Amino acid sequence: MEHEERERRRSEFEAQHDKLTQLPNRTALESRFSEVSKQEPARAARMALLFIDLDGFKAINDKYGHIVGDEVLMLLARRLGHGMRQGDFVARIGGDEFVALIKLEDDASKMTDIVAGKLTDLIEEPMHLKNINIQVGASIGLAIYPDDGKNLSDLMASADARMYTVKRSRER
Repeated sequence: MEHEERERRRSEFEAQHDKLTQLPNRTALESRFSEVSKQEPARAARMALLFIDLDGFKAINDKYGHIVGDEVLMLLARRLGHGMRQGDFVARIGGDEFVALIKLEDDASKMTDIVAGKLTDLIEEPMHLKNINIQVGASIGLAIYPDDGKNLSDLMASADARMYTVKRSRER
């Protein structure tokens, strides 16, 4: 019985988490969004989605190989996970893309700037892996629920478009 319970918990964990980073995955993100958006309207409306794409990650994989790239992702996942406030949520949705859901309080604009800045700082902090000094950047796009979308797909599309605007502005 105990073995079956352990296996069930392990299977549930694997279904909800990214194998490499152990962060929640897209399935867990969908569940969390659904849970939060079904709350009373006044509380659910106070949520932001940040779409995070790493800048310079492909060059790390190309130059140092996927083993180092995977270590970078694992380290960044730990940083992001530890950098979230209680009740906030971060998931790896694929490759070098992450999504954070944050609860908004009084001044949403100021708060999202602070959280985005903190996440950027965590990502851009230099890493020393396998005797290599590595640094990546981040482009972050933001969408507010329900202003920018009433479902996760619309919010992610809005935040993704804004993230690409940020990324293009940095490339100039």
